[in-house]
Amino acid sequence: MYTVLQAGRSFCYTVGKNLDLLGAEHVRQVRKDCASVILWCAEKATWMAGEGIQIFGGNGYINEYPLGRCGATPSCTRSAPARARSAAC
Repeated sequence: MYTVLQAGRSFCYTVGKNLDLLGAEHVRQVRKDCASVILWCAEKATWMAGEGIQIFGGNGYINEYPLGRCGATPSCTRSAPARARSAAC
């Protein structure tokens, strides 16, 4: 994922540099390059987000663990020692 991120960053910077060098007379080529950067980076960002969810097993994306539901119940608003005392009872 790191290499894909760096490739996208390099692609974006290269197109930006070429945009500065070419100027307004090459509008058609600049539009194509900008559109290709947007498309490629958006596709790779979506792919990386999916990979991140797979790596962490969906934790934080699902509500199966108590931490994911925190805030939904009054017991989450108590301090840690109070929760420990109530769990021990």
